[in-house]
Amino acid sequence: MKRDDVAAVILAGGKSRRMGREKLFLDIGGQPLFERVLYPLQMLFDEVLVIANAPQQFEDYRLPVYSDIYPGSALGGLYTGLARAATPWVFVCAADMPFVNASLIRYLLTQTENCDIVVPVSEQGMEPLCACYSKRCLPVMEQALQQGQYKIIAAWEHLRVCEVAMTHLQHLPAIETAFINLNREEDVHYSNQLLSPQRG
Repeated sequence: MKRDDVAAVILAGGKSRRMGREKLFLDIGGQPLFERVLYPLQMLFDEVLVIANAPQQFEDYRLPVYSDIYPGSALGGLYTGLARAATPWVFVCAADMPFVNASLIRYLLTQTENCDIVVPVSEQGMEPLCACYSKRCLPVMEQALQQGQYKIIAAWEHLRVCEVAMTHLQHLPAIETAFINLNREEDVHYSNQLLSPQRG
């Protein structure tokens, strides 16, 4: 069942510097990377927004696409998505995470009471680009951006953050791939290996 009080925000404004080429429409397991992110989110949420610097790339998808209010950072993209959403909460996902995990998202959304942010903590640390944010975050984020502070986690000091450890997530199916993101060519190769029909 879809949550009508939460929208999904896809952050698609990265410059693909580490990859060295545009990655949003790379073929991953026979499907463009962007669609691997979009379609599962559309199954979970009535409202899906895209934050991107080149809105024309997404014309075929008939989605609301917004440019950053404060350009140049993931925090700026997150702020824009949160400001543009019609809902009190958003789930934010980076556009380069091909293994969107519906069970993880549903679990995170059960943890939103009495907090402003719900963020999973993987083996690599906090995952702020696969997390839930309340509109109560907006004033704090805006102040950080106006002061030139662009680190997402640094803007959380005055917010109530619920950190969800892996020990609470290990029971979820396919959780081991949920936080993979594609920054390098080897990440693309690895993801395609995982999606290969010959695997196993």
